[in-house]
Amino acid sequence: MMSQVLAMELQPFNIQVLHLAPGPVKTRVTSNGLDSFSVPEGSLWAAYLPSMLRRIDLRLTPEMIVDLDYFTKESVKKVLEKTTPVWGYQSLGKPVTLVWVLKWLPTWFVLKISWHGFDKTE
Repeated sequence: MMSQVLAMELQPFNIQVLHLAPGPVKTRVTSNGLDSFSVPEGSLWAAYLPSMLRRIDLRLTPEMIVDLDYFTKESVKKVLEKTTPVWGYQSLGKPVTLVWVLKWLPTWFVLKISWHGFDKTE
């Protein structure tokens, strides 16, 4: 939604907006940071740390990850397209079909599914 508003604001200046929403991409950022990922002691989020780590691990499974070269080439190709409308949306990655479906559902419903399905404390 925010990128759509930005596109409307920038349209008079002939500036196009591309909302790039990647799925899991194979980089060293996640794997390097995962070993040292923590929350401060006494944090409200401490109870959810195991759930957060599980979700990160799920996204790092080989069948879910998109190769960085593929991701880069497809993203640049979309940016350089001459037929791109004022506002464009591109998702890359394996689980993006689910994300595409969820973006059309009411926000309150998606949050309820996310909360009850994924973010449980141990």
